[in-house]
Amino acid sequence: MASASTTPKKVLVIDDEDHMRLALRETLSRAGYDVVTAFDGANGLNKLTADSFDAVITDLRMPVMGGMEFLTKAQAAKPTIPIVLMTAYATVNTAVDAMKAGAFDYIMKPFSPEVIESTLERIFQYQSAAVSQPAATSSEETAKNALHDKSPAIITKNQRMQDLINLATDVASSSANVLVNGESGTGKELFARLIHYGGDRRNKNFVAVNCAALPDNLLESELFGYEKGAFTGAASRKIGKFELADGGTLLLDEITEMPVHLQAKLLRVLQEGEVDRLGGSRPIEVDVRIVATTNRDMQESIREKEFREDLFYRLNVIPLPIPPLRRRKEDIPMLVEHFIAKYNRKNRKNVSGVTREGMDALMAHEWHGNVRELENIIERAVVICRSETLTPGNLFLHGTLLDNPAPQASQSPVTSDATAPSATEGESPENSVFVEVGTSVHEMEKRLILQTLEKCSGNRKQAAEMLGITSRTLLNKIKEYRELGIHIE
Repeated sequence: MASASTTPKKVLVIDDEDHMRLALRETLSRAGYDVVTAFDGANGLNKLTADSFDAVITDLRMPVMGGMEFLTKAQAAKPTIPIVLMTAYATVNTAVDAMKAGAFDYIMKPFSPEVIESTLERIFQYQSAAVSQPAATSSEETAKNALHDKSPAIITKNQRMQDLINLATDVASSSANVLVNGESGTGKELFARLIHYGGDRRNKNFVAVNCAALPDNLLESELFGYEKGAFTGAASRKIGKFELADGGTLLLDEITEMPVHLQAKLLRVLQEGEVDRLGGSRPIEVDVRIVATTNRDMQESIREKEFREDLFYRLNVIPLPIPPLRRRKEDIPMLVEHFIAKYNRKNRKNVSGVTREGMDALMAHEWHGNVRELENIIERAVVICRSETLTPGNLFLHGTLLDNPAPQASQSPVTSDATAPSATEGESPENSVFVEVGTSVHEMEKRLILQTLEKCSGNRKQAAEMLGITSRTLLNKIKEYRELGIHIE
């Protein structure tokens, strides 16, 4: 397996706010990038023309020279440079104008570090793809075409996955709604992006909303927007995600977590092609293609009256059932190579591959967390590896927090009464969490919640019921653990 280059990519960050420049510099430097900053568009343009950069991240509203003017002049000076615009003043028109002007992406503030890092990762994946393409056009044209074809590469040689990719490609230019079903970590959002960027809507916005990540009232205002004074705290008009996605694609992630009363409003949008802002006096026409994803059994949700059957049929025009990683293990070596290269660059390492024993262990693992679990394990292994290749000892496939090792004399089982029957002596109960005597209650709570989420394949509603807590309480705990650096979907 060829080793990945460890030369850091050089990124120019332009923003007139000191704290934003500093935050982005620190975030991207930790991610392995060489970061240069500028305080406005004119200063940024001077630095861009005087040096060589791999990507630019710029604010939209700045004194002297704003982001749109910078974008135009930068594209004239260096046509192949990928530019990401960011703003706290998002409107439908500015988003569309930015994409039409050639911006690689458009990000709304505030955003998490993961958002900007994943955007840069996509940029460099497309640059790599451009370099490897046959020279049918000039190298400059090829690179630019690759950068503006943002359809993601799905790494697979599995026939079922290839059939699904072909189906997604075939329907990309239609307006048919798509329902992507699969376990957590299988890559459902990749298919959503493949459909959007592979079709006629590619030059319009791709907007993603996680239906499980927001409380009911916030989800409604995020989707439909609101007028000034619609409720206490509504100090100005807010454009909803449907309007922002007008002409493009709206990804509704974890659609089965949407409250039933909002499902009724969504159904009306699909039927009438219009939305009502909260506090608004007239409907607003929208042309939006919906791609919805779920990791749950939709028929079961319908039987339990948790999901509207009429909405299901509106969404399930094109079904895409994504197989779990354990059913396409032939993809594991390719994915491992990809993730090693990715985290070599991020951590400035030079891991060349995996030993035969390490690969055997990876192939034998069940992968209940699917590709996301594999990525997390490879990231950790690359970080701690002190040699050129990853070994079973680096992978920790059977020594992670969520595994259930047999209890030792100093350990006591903490069992969820809702799920775990008593076990006979000497057995390791499937539904138990083992902790050392003296472990804090906070740590025990964290382990119990994480293992229950794993047991429920990421289904938060089911996990909350098993734990005997509200979905809101569980969501708050998940946010707390994410802040500690624990990855939870």
